[in-house]
Amino acid sequence: MNEGKGHTFILHSNNEEIIKEFSLKIPVSRIIVNTPGSLGGIGGSTNLIPSLTLGCGAIGGSATSDNVGPLNLINTRRVAYGVRELEDIKG
Repeated sequence: MNEGKGHTFILHSNNEEIIKEFSLKIPVSRIIVNTPGSLGGIGGSTNLIPSLTLGCGAIGGSATSDNVGPLNLINTRRVAYGVRELEDIKG
């Protein structure tokens, strides 16, 4: 069971080196700095996409690490034509 792995980490610090170190080492999809986690995570007090559904990424077993917005919920059908031959891809 993943139990919250990869979701969100909240950090209160004014030290950019500490923020950078945590950002590189903590396995989460979003790090919220100097703001309440509940408001920051959903985009209320940060520049994240506003959402009440937050993905936890591959770390937590999800398909996305984004804040899930309306565009994630639209089913889009794509028609894709071949533009390269297998020989071209092989080199």
